[in-house]
Amino acid sequence: MGTNPSRNRFSGPTHPVEQVTWSDLTGPEGFLVKFNRWLADSGQQEWQAVLPSEVEWEYACRAGTESALSNGSNLTNAGRAHQAGQLAIYGTVSSAAVGTKAPNSWGFYDMHGNVAEWTADGVLRGGAFRDNAEFVRSASRLRGYQNHRQPDPRFGFRLALKAR
Repeated sequence: MGTNPSRNRFSGPTHPVEQVTWSDLTGPEGFLVKFNRWLADSGQQEWQAVLPSEVEWEYACRAGTESALSNGSNLTNAGRAHQAGQLAIYGTVSSAAVGTKAPNSWGFYDMHGNVAEWTADGVLRGGAFRDNAEFVRSASRLRGYQNHRQPDPRFGFRLALKAR
């Protein structure tokens, strides 16, 4: 990206990059353009970095489950919200180091909580550290922030690589 947009007191080498706007990623000189240029220049032109679509993101998050969380919890009442704590960073004032919670059954960390992740559809998925348990569900969506110019400490991204 040229610079790390993370400007919070809790940023660090093991924390997710946050405060990423849609234009930081998808603009004419955004991260995706720069990263794909780097891939080509480094002899890896057979790969292209993309943001996963909403469908791809949710498929990876659910990891074969149909429940609210990839650990089988449906969060049907407040007493079950603690089950999200096995997988998600939520209800806190800061993000946490990547991989502090258990991965889903496919080995993906931090699909629930920590930072909400931009998808190719311009929708944020997964919830963030400030959210309540119900907003870190596999199906939770945050829309309408594509034109938001103010960096938000809740917003990050996850790349996918696809063959060209």
